[in-house]
Amino acid sequence: MLLCLTVIGACEEDPEVLTGNVMGKITDSARVIGVGGIAAHNGESGKIYNCINEANLNFPHTNLNRNTGNSIGGLIGSMTSGRIENSVNKGDINCSNECRSVGGILGCFYEPIYDVSEHERTIVNCANQGNVLGEVGTTGGIIGSLQIKDLFMEGCTYGGTVNGVPGSEENAIGHDMRNE
Repeated sequence: MLLCLTVIGACEEDPEVLTGNVMGKITDSARVIGVGGIAAHNGESGKIYNCINEANLNFPHTNLNRNTGNSIGGLIGSMTSGRIENSVNKGDINCSNECRSVGGILGCFYEPIYDVSEHERTIVNCANQGNVLGEVGTTGGIIGSLQIKDLFMEGCTYGGTVNGVPGSEENAIGHDMRNE
């Protein structure tokens, strides 16, 4: 399942793969569950290849629904399975009020209520070049909140800042369940 949320620009889409470029600005004007520069949610093995988000995501006074998700990602808001590859976020993300998971590439990677054990869970060769602002502990340069143990991630880079601190390996993932 791939829910595409685009602002200005175009996505070339087939049933499994999304490629393209998004430019613009997303601001809080309605109650929503999650937001991504490319897609709100990626599940059931959706594939995101060669995407660039240049849109700024700005939610300083959010009315996002804190009880049902509110994950914000430069590319994808939330994800249960699938692949993000060779993609870049260049937009700044500001969700400084009541956001649960904020990430430069992906807001939240979580376990769904259905079995995804046979599905791919991969993020490779992605870059976040934007600044990310969100709650301390659930905000990261690449992933805001990682709630799965079987993620394969490599070749990802982080520029910009995370809550005012230069992006680095230490703040690439805001909350990492693998460390618990």
